[in-house]
Parts: sequence; C-alpha cells; structure tokens
Amino acid sequence: LAAALEHGISLYSYYSGPSEMVIPDERCSTGTELWDVHNNADEAEGTMNLIDATANSVNTIFAQLVTQVGPDAVVRMAHRLGIESDLKPFCSITLGTQPVSPLEMTAAYATLAGHGVRRDPQAIQSIVTADGKKVPFKQAKPAVAVSRQIADEVTYALEAVTQKGTGTGAAIGRPIAGKTGTAENYVDAWFCGYVPQLATCV
Repeated sequence: LAAALEHGISLYSYYSGPSEMVIPDERCSTGTELWDVHNNADEAEGTMNLIDATANSVNTIFAQLVTQVGPDAVVRMAHRLGIESDLKPFCSITLGTQPVSPLEMTAAYATLAGHGVRRDPQAIQSIVTADGKKVPFKQAKPAVAVSRQIADEVTYALEAVTQKGTGTGAAIGRPIAGKTGTAENYVDAWFCGYVPQLATCV
C-alpha cells in the first residue's frame, strides 16, 4: 500500500475484487504457469477503493496493485520501513508470503506510527554504573523512510482495518491502526498494530 501511494495511486482508486483472478503479468508467473490468486474463503468482494480493500484483506485487489507498482518497489519500501530480511521481488510478496520476524514487522509499523521516521529497534534504554553514572552508548539515529503524508495515509487505511475490517477484534476503545495477516488453514496468523506511543506484532 505504501509503495502504491508513493507511485501516485490514491486510496480512493477503485478496483474489482473477484473471488479468484489469474494475473497475466509475466513477472508474476512461475515458468509457464500464471499466478492464480484467491481471496480468503474464495469470497467475491465486489468493487471497492483501497481503504476497503485493505480493511477486508482482498487478495485479488492487492495482486492487481503489485503489478502496477512492481514487486521490486514493494521490496524497496519494505526495507526502507524496517524489514531487514532478504526479500525476493516476487508478486506474491504483496500477500505476505516471505518470512520476516515479528521484530522487523514491529519496526516497520513503528515507522508508520512515527509519521515515516524510522528508528531501528534497540534492546537497551540506558546503561548506569553501580554508583549511578550514565554510560554513553551508540544509539540508532532516526531517518526519514517515507514522507509523512504517505505514512499518515497508510495509517488512515489501517485504522479502517480495526474499525470495520478483519481487525475489529483488536479495537481497544481508542484509535488504533493495524493489519491482520492469515496464511491458508491458519498456519500463520498475525496482527500488527499501533497507537502513536506503541507498536506491536503478535
């Protein structure tokens, strides 16, 4: 979504979300076989904008989106936001098919929570000697990963996930942005979310 917004695609762009779609883009094929994408439970979602497609995790719409921006742009965006794992520019990256750690995902979501400013995770908050003196240590420096506008637009879409989409179970009585991620047969089930002060993934 962030890569699409940076490519000038609006949150209010409309797409059709059929239950199944064959993607003819050669970048998405495996040899001679074209990419055949299905929605969860093969549900047809109709025509909707990217806010609703995000809220409802519509695979067939995000499959179309990745062909517009290119899987390589998605890899670059993921790395800018805080993912450090080696990612391959496969179209299925848009559906979360490549393994990353919960810490990496939390770092990426924290970048969005920080309006696009990335701060790499650190396990140490401070070092103090026995007599109470603080010991200086190298700290990660913040860096702008993506514009504030793009980060805030992604946050706006991710708020819809918890308000009316697949993540309503994460509603905590205050605005929260987040995203569910579910593999087939619930082999993997994720939720990553944030408020301005805290980002977390489970």
